[in-house]
Amino acid sequence: MDNPTIFEQKGHPTIKLFGDRFSIKAIDYSAFRDFTLDKVEELKFYRPYDNSFLGLLYSLHPFWKKYRETDNYVLRIKLKDGEHWDYETTSNGIPLRLHKLKRWQP
Repeated sequence: MDNPTIFEQKGHPTIKLFGDRFSIKAIDYSAFRDFTLDKVEELKFYRPYDNSFLGLLYSLHPFWKKYRETDNYVLRIKLKDGEHWDYETTSNGIPLRLHKLKRWQP
């Protein structure tokens, strides 16, 4: 078995990168879930409100803008069969490991 590259940081899912697959463990779950590259369609890292009208309102109002600084992000793994898995992360910036994972996507 390959030696994985492991990304582990408090407040973020643990990710293990292998040659043709990766494993990810949610913050609040004890087991890893495996994904193979040929079944992954897209990796998306976003804030839930960014893609809605509320996101626009939150960005305009000073009170909500301050609140959004503590808003959580979501790492969404979308599979080719239409299934998707969401993993919450903290909002203290986009960690380098998720940038690497996005560059690593198919």
